[in-house]
Amino acid sequence: MKDTKEKIITESSKLFAKHGFAGTTVAELGAASGIAASSLFSHFKSKEEIYEKVVDRYIANLQSFRKKFKGYENMTLREFITFYIQKVSYYMESIEETIQGGSKTQAQYFFFTLESSMKKENAKNVLLAFEKEEMVMWKQIIDHAIEKGEINKNLNSQDIAELFRYSYLGMAYVYSINKGLAIKQLKQMYSNIYEMIKA
Repeated sequence: MKDTKEKIITESSKLFAKHGFAGTTVAELGAASGIAASSLFSHFKSKEEIYEKVVDRYIANLQSFRKKFKGYENMTLREFITFYIQKVSYYMESIEETIQGGSKTQAQYFFFTLESSMKKENAKNVLLAFEKEEMVMWKQIIDHAIEKGEINKNLNSQDIAELFRYSYLGMAYVYSINKGLAIKQLKQMYSNIYEMIKA
């Protein structure tokens, strides 16, 4: 029974990411899981509960990703950029494994992120906390880089932290409309920003 529940959650993740909660039928969830639609309710109380389990897994994955950012505090900004891109690459690969949407994976991920944050307060809170932690992390690195003379001392660390963070999010969103953001594009963008601010 545990294996069946896992399969339902796994397959439902792909459908909810692709079609959303309202656009996914119970029949589709059953078919994707390899069981009759009526049998879904032997494992879950409702379609809503399945969606909640999918959201819970998404939140757990996001929190797990955040925990991988350890030991960065004393890195130079250049070192951190390389470190950060490696983590983003890993996360993008894990999203593809979960959603399996091909060239549309990143677009479906954005869609699911927005929908889950509107439907589930816990998802919204985790996302907001994650974003706050990301900004704090970037600001710490920028402050350190200014202090060590790695980048221009007249820069505002909050502004530069936002430049790195939001340029990534903006590119990821725009490129998701087509084939998705490639790591080499992110690497090039961050390299360009670094060259503009280095001492």
